[in-house]
Amino acid sequence: MSSLLHLLLRVFQHHLLSEQRQPVVQHHSLDLPHPYSPLLHLQPARVLLSSLHPHLLLQQTSLVVASTTGVQMCIFGVLNIIKEWNTELEERTGSFRKQANAIAEWDKRILHNSDVLLRLEVKSLRLVKDVVLSLHLIMYAKLYVVTALSTNLYMHITMMHIS
Repeated sequence: MSSLLHLLLRVFQHHLLSEQRQPVVQHHSLDLPHPYSPLLHLQPARVLLSSLHPHLLLQQTSLVVASTTGVQMCIFGVLNIIKEWNTELEERTGSFRKQANAIAEWDKRILHNSDVLLRLEVKSLRLVKDVVLSLHLIMYAKLYVVTALSTNLYMHITMMHIS
């Protein structure tokens, strides 16, 4: 049980004990309407219960016992509601933890994949640099060959004209 449940239980138990320590109906008053009060705007008359018939006193005492039982039933109702809320909270907390763990796993995968992608990007940049360098070397070699051929051809043509 949660600490909140224990606290509520203690408060209700204290309330019950304080009600049980108080003496049962000694002198309570009962509001009785005056027959002419609507016409005369009079306040209702107050009658002491101790002056009433003993049968009415027994009914009042049973009302106190019934109200104590009602309070106990109310307490048990509240405790049941708290238990249901606690159960629902535990279920939702478990579901939340599962979702949080799944998200944490996704985060790990994303971070791992980003590291892999960064390494691949570095490798691909190196490869592109190597390919560009190779292309430049090929172009210089081609230029050399073309220059050599054209020079050789030029010499050959000029030799033919001379001879």
